[in-house]
Amino acid sequence: MIVSEWMSEMLLFENLLPSVLAARDRFLKPGGIMIPSQGSIYLAPISDTQYLEKILGFWDTVPQSYGVRMSSLKAHTLRELRKDVQLTVKSPEIIVAPSYKIAELDLQTMAVSEALKVENSFDFICTRTETVHGFIGWFDVKMCENITFSTSPYAPESGYNHSVFYIDRPFPVDNGTKISGNLSIQVAKNNVFLDIKLGYKVGDQAGNMTGDQAGAQAEKQRGDQAGAQAGDQAGNMTGDQAGAQAEKQRGDRRMKSKSYVIGEQVFNYPIDDCYKY
Repeated sequence: MIVSEWMSEMLLFENLLPSVLAARDRFLKPGGIMIPSQGSIYLAPISDTQYLEKILGFWDTVPQSYGVRMSSLKAHTLRELRKDVQLTVKSPEIIVAPSYKIAELDLQTMAVSEALKVENSFDFICTRTETVHGFIGWFDVKMCENITFSTSPYAPESGYNHSVFYIDRPFPVDNGTKISGNLSIQVAKNNVFLDIKLGYKVGDQAGNMTGDQAGAQAEKQRGDQAGAQAGDQAGNMTGDQAGAQAEKQRGDRRMKSKSYVIGEQVFNYPIDDCYKY
């Protein structure tokens, strides 16, 4: 039997699992027991309005206390939040869709190489109208039959933090909105940190447009529509132009009913100075 507490945030941080697997391969007899025997990584979208308003609103209180205006630091605060994974403890109320299991690791059978990188796609269906500010990650481990230790926001608070990924482009969702994407977690070159890449798509994607391109296209469509309406009023449209405009307007209406956001971010993990050498 091998009993080891190797877990850390997002399960793989600190990269202790390969050493446990190496010990398994060298010392554990066939049929021997690993405790924990399995580990799972979960992800869910979040709306964290109250927390963001609190930390950004702090800068508005400085003038009353110290007579110095520091509201310009709001933008800097947001940049720092979105650049790094935030290690903290969150309540389940901020989660806007059922979680998705990104990975399930079987410690009895997995190869050492499988502990160095985990990657998987995900799909969420939102359950209420909110603004999504990012995603939250946690892990569960199976200790033995019918006994699981969970660091989920829904479970009693443990000694482990949740991993929060605040995105550059918050987006609105409704009940039934689909969010899909991909999460990659890889042990960094220093063999302690994690390199994390998170990509997501909301609603229906048009071609391969980025968020900026989508915004530019929407703006162009508004300009085209205004120009076409002006031409119509001036009586300058031919029959073909009128038909083309009618088709375009139908397309515009279809596009408005299929809103989408596309994003991809690479996160530094973790940010705590105590982990930096």
